[in-house]
Amino acid sequence: MIREVITSIGTKTDLSPAAQAFIESMPSPVYMLVLNDIKAVGDLNDVEEISGRLAYVGALSYAYQMSKSLLFNTYKLYHDAMRIAHNQLGPDAGGRCVQQLVEQPAGYIETILGRLDSMYGYLEQAYSASLQRITNDLQQERLIQARSDRLNRTSFDQTGIRK
Repeated sequence: MIREVITSIGTKTDLSPAAQAFIESMPSPVYMLVLNDIKAVGDLNDVEEISGRLAYVGALSYAYQMSKSLLFNTYKLYHDAMRIAHNQLGPDAGGRCVQQLVEQPAGYIETILGRLDSMYGYLEQAYSASLQRITNDLQQERLIQARSDRLNRTSFDQTGIRK
């Protein structure tokens, strides 16, 4: 799939429906990195290098987005449950909720939230570092290409005559 996406983008041909769905599901920074990577490499002979970077960043991106969603939804569920339990424990609740029945599961969920937060923090740092590393690589490749272009414009043949 990744090879097809890179080749289609590089040759400016239409993506298959599956490839289109894959690329649309990725966060836009990853898609832009693929485009920039193809431009920086200049040809599609080294698709493996581009696809390796795309696969790594894509996997980190999905893990990051999934952990973010899981953390947010778990946090929201926890606070909704605590609000309901608190309302059930109030003076007008008539004792419909026993506090001890709320405390133990709440403690478990707090532990899970702590672990999810740690995982999310790690993935956020890894994703950020990965995008930064690729951005730095692309900038370096562009500098090298610009220097090469300048040298090609001002190169001389063996007789000293400018080409």
